[in-house]
Amino acid sequence: MSGRDLSINARLKPEPWTDRERAALPAVNDHDLSIFAHKLETTAVECQELLLRLGASTGARWGDSGFAFYTAQGDIAVCSTGIYFHAFLQQIPIKYTMAHWLDDPSVGVRPGDAFFNNDPLYGGVHAADMTVFMPVFDGEELIGWVGAVIHTGECGAQDPGGVTLRSRNRYEEGILIPPTKICAEGVVREDVINLLANGVRDPRMLVMDIKARLAACRRGQERLLDEARRRGGDFVVGGLRQLIQMAADAARDRVRSLPEATVRQNAFLDTIGTGDALLKLGLSVTKRGEKLHLDLTDCSPELVDNSSNTFPHTLVGMSATYLCNYLFPDLPVNSGLSEVLDWTFREGTFVSPSADAAVSMCPNPMAVFNLAFSLALAKLVYVQSPDRAVAPWFSGFNMPIYGGMNQWGEPVSDLFSELNAGGSGARPAEDGVNVAGAFFASLSDSGEVEQNELGIPVLYAFRNRFLADSCGHGRHRGGAGLDAAYMVHHVPFLMFGSLGFGSRFPCSLGLFGGYASPSLPSIAVKGGDLLERLANRDPSVPATSTELLDGGALAGEYHYRSMNTPVEPAANGDVYLVPTGGGTGYGDVLEREPAAVVRDLREGIVTAWAAEHVYGVVVDEATGEADDVATAAARAAIRAQRLSRGRPLAEFEREWSRLRPPDEVLVAYGAWPHPVDGPVPQGVMR
Repeated sequence: MSGRDLSINARLKPEPWTDRERAALPAVNDHDLSIFAHKLETTAVECQELLLRLGASTGARWGDSGFAFYTAQGDIAVCSTGIYFHAFLQQIPIKYTMAHWLDDPSVGVRPGDAFFNNDPLYGGVHAADMTVFMPVFDGEELIGWVGAVIHTGECGAQDPGGVTLRSRNRYEEGILIPPTKICAEGVVREDVINLLANGVRDPRMLVMDIKARLAACRRGQERLLDEARRRGGDFVVGGLRQLIQMAADAARDRVRSLPEATVRQNAFLDTIGTGDALLKLGLSVTKRGEKLHLDLTDCSPELVDNSSNTFPHTLVGMSATYLCNYLFPDLPVNSGLSEVLDWTFREGTFVSPSADAAVSMCPNPMAVFNLAFSLALAKLVYVQSPDRAVAPWFSGFNMPIYGGMNQWGEPVSDLFSELNAGGSGARPAEDGVNVAGAFFASLSDSGEVEQNELGIPVLYAFRNRFLADSCGHGRHRGGAGLDAAYMVHHVPFLMFGSLGFGSRFPCSLGLFGGYASPSLPSIAVKGGDLLERLANRDPSVPATSTELLDGGALAGEYHYRSMNTPVEPAANGDVYLVPTGGGTGYGDVLEREPAAVVRDLREGIVTAWAAEHVYGVVVDEATGEADDVATAAARAAIRAQRLSRGRPLAEFEREWSRLRPPDEVLVAYGAWPHPVDGPVPQGVMR
């Protein structure tokens, strides 16, 4: 077999029951199945912990990883991951292996084998997401698989850090390995490992992450074989399949209880590669019976020579982020949950591009989809369970990336972990959680300053509790993001850049009148004097972003750029601010309790300007508390201003429909305002 098998990506839902699984089902009883499921769940957590402790990359150490048990056909039955989209995706490389290597005499699948995959065409997201998986044999019978995934922050792409803004097609995005055997019958293929290590800037990181995956898979393999010896192969085969079926049945029941409706939600991406431009993702969600149908035909065209595309299967995977957190939080995480989803894509869009398209920056369109899906589903969920209709988290992948030689003369290339410190969305009855984590990685961590400084040639200028005014305001505000700045230190220079979106158009929108998270730029201070002032113990050294930016607190040149900024040489002493945003708001800001605004002001979550101009809260200078009378008057004035701007709907629509962004903003948008109204690309709905 040579070439590509793109049909594999259509097999994201569980495979049909096999005759072997049906024959094994009588060996499974509910009592023992519950014990079996608990054993595998705790083992999956154990294996996930091995990844955290043994891996070398930022993704391994701070939680961008996952571990799962699979059926013999490759469907996920039990999963431990903070990256829920992997729970819908990582069966694809196993299904590819079963389709093409199982009976191939030159490859085969045997006890002790292990396979590696990082090709986005086969269930991956982008090249940095790398998977190792192993078959589990009970005697001569293949009874299941185990697999581990880690985002390894270096893949040999044009730019360091695992992702690149500048790629024009898949051939500029580093090593792209389809499912390939790296262990044969218990022996590591050192020639293959050497081949992989030879293609990246930091081979030690790559190899250590591979070994961490192998160790986790070996542990999971041992535990599953223990269960086969204790309960019998029939029980394991039938039990794994039954766990998937139970999750699918429960998911159908949950969806059936939602109201029959169609909800439409638009979301926008404001950057493509190294430039700024507007893209539209138009989502329509129709709930009928036990199914949710997602239609993504009204999306901007495929980006040619640009890395901000994503394949359809990644959005299928990303849907798990909302489903597992809010609609199915009490259900097992396995591929059975995907049974409730049907999809329609239009080929030739940036969410359904050609196979050779560049997709390194696919996290951005994936996040835009998650925003639209979260807002749409929150409106459906509100009818059934209002307490679970939560405003979106901070949705930007705002992350600094770096590459070069560290202070020990060793090659380094990765990303910083502060992207895992965004705020969560506001809730119907309370605020979002400050510095809660990453919306896509619920088990992630923002890392330790000292550990980062030990191996990376940077000194944190500061890393404080909260980034002021980073939250979306509302009756309940979103959680605040983390405030951090990085200074190149100990080396003459380091290649430094940042990734993300939302510098021109908010990346996260609020719910039911709540405000969006603010747009955030990436900021560099070149040729500054922070090192000198630290050496002199200058008490006026800025300790927050507000202090750093107000009045040019440091000497040097301040550069304000889009969050998507390619790596550039950063000299010793240069300072970079790459903010992590907050969650979005819920409800009208004028309904927020004044005492809560004053409390946020004291804790540095909001500024005095926001308290006065956004919330309409007047603070008594003598007591530091809200002046209730003055606040009521200020809010009445704001409401009067709102009413003065009001106009009949027909008049508003006439004026609004005439508005159009400048042509330079729409260079990649497609037909305005609905890209689907433009020429239909060649291809069919799928």
